[in-house]
Amino acid sequence: MKETDNSIMGMPNAREVVRWAFSENTKIGDISPVFDLQGKYMVAILKNATPKGVVPLDLIKSRLETFSQGI
Repeated sequence: MKETDNSIMGMPNAREVVRWAFSENTKIGDISPVFDLQGKYMVAILKNATPKGVVPLDLIKSRLETFSQGI
């Protein structure tokens, strides 16, 4: 996800979750509080963080291979 996203994996109005994930106080491995997303509830775990800039190929290689096989 990107810092400017408003939804996550089809969950609209998840801006508060994005803010939590990008907070300078949130560290890898942290578990979020429960977020109420208009009657749907979400708890998030920050599993990975990539610094701003170009994403290293090894982090996205499997997604690229999967995508190219679908063409």
